[in-house]
Amino acid sequence: MSNSNSILIAGDFFPTKRNHEQFESAALNELMDEVLVDLFQNAAFSICNLEGVFTDKTTPVNKVDSIIRANPSEINAYKKLGISCVTLANNHSGDYGPDALQETITVLTNNGISCFGASATGKEDIQKEYRVEINGKKIVFYNVAETMFNTGRQKVFVNLYDEYRVCKELQEIKKDCDYLIVLYHGGMEFYWYVTPELKKRFHRMADSGADMVLAQHTHCITAKENYNGSYLLYGQGDFHFALGNMDRLYKKYGLLLELVVGDTIEVTEHLVCHPESRATCVSMSEFEDYEKRNQRMINGDTFEEEFKEYSRDRMMKWMHAFRGEASVKDKLQKKVLSEKEYDEYIRSLYDNKQILRMISGIEFEEFREMLIEGLWNMIDD
Repeated sequence: MSNSNSILIAGDFFPTKRNHEQFESAALNELMDEVLVDLFQNAAFSICNLEGVFTDKTTPVNKVDSIIRANPSEINAYKKLGISCVTLANNHSGDYGPDALQETITVLTNNGISCFGASATGKEDIQKEYRVEINGKKIVFYNVAETMFNTGRQKVFVNLYDEYRVCKELQEIKKDCDYLIVLYHGGMEFYWYVTPELKKRFHRMADSGADMVLAQHTHCITAKENYNGSYLLYGQGDFHFALGNMDRLYKKYGLLLELVVGDTIEVTEHLVCHPESRATCVSMSEFEDYEKRNQRMINGDTFEEEFKEYSRDRMMKWMHAFRGEASVKDKLQKKVLSEKEYDEYIRSLYDNKQILRMISGIEFEEFREMLIEGLWNMIDD
């Protein structure tokens, strides 16, 4: 049951081609069930990640990843639902350039919805934190993102994760609040488990004062742990983002977190099922794999084998990109071979020495910085 001292934290929430009309008309009953509507409309404060921009512009930036926008009128569903605030530090705030981000900020502000995490005008203008006071407790949200097509030539400014700076800022913020929540846009997309680097980062932020750290980029529920009293959730999953094949298990579920503020803060996890474009609140028992992964975390499992397998499966996508398909032979092979056979064909074109050179270019700081600049220059030229 909703509580006047409750805070709701949702993952990705944005219109798609399946429901533009419902967002514009604010047809909440077609977008979600009454339980979810009641939770939001009776919460003291609610926040979500805005996985796109509200703009009339139709010319995107030069980008190979998904480009996500909605018409400004689609803000109506957020307003009617009672969303208090949205985060902007993500990999889609710059999809249509700085003018579109500024338009988004204006649309939100004009509809009484706060935002933070990114700026269209300069790094110094980024509002990194948002403060609320509920039931006498000072609560701070801090929004930060991994570097994922949210920098470079897009000319928008996102609060990017720099460990030294971020951890120092968290230490300072914690001195003047009762509860510090980090909304971190990062982690591995469509990966059920926890990567070694993400776990290190979350532990460092917790050691710097964060009482809660949530990853909001994974599009699936991963696992959580209690680390020295801090609640760490390595993948919250989407709240309402009907993009792609919603029948896939990892896209089907997300967690909506309800924080009840009293002498302490109690966290309740609501399991949201969102097949196609309507979200419903269901029993946690419907998704048992989440608890199984949590237990493995408690037992000290590092998910090493799963990470190796995931990396092996995804690697060929990048091998294709590094290779390109410029030759007539490559194009012919793609027509006649199965996907697996074509992967094997591409792999056969690289010897181990070439792969080691690729590793050095990505892993070595001196090479990575130069390669990024050089590749951008090739696009610009």
